[in-house]
Amino acid sequence: MFAMMRRKTTVDHEFGFVAPPIPQLLPNTPPLPPEGLPDGWTMEQWAYYGEDYLNRNQ
Repeated sequence: MFAMMRRKTTVDHEFGFVAPPIPQLLPNTPPLPPEGLPDGWTMEQWAYYGEDYLNRNQ
């Protein structure tokens, strides 16, 4: 029996791009709004200022 082993490739090599990381909530972080992080925000900023953002935009 003959079997070929496929060489492992990265997404970048196979498709020409690297998918962005999926944001992970830090402990005690407010829930993300349905539209996601505000433009230009990082998860670290959201952890500290997200509650204020949500209170101002209700």
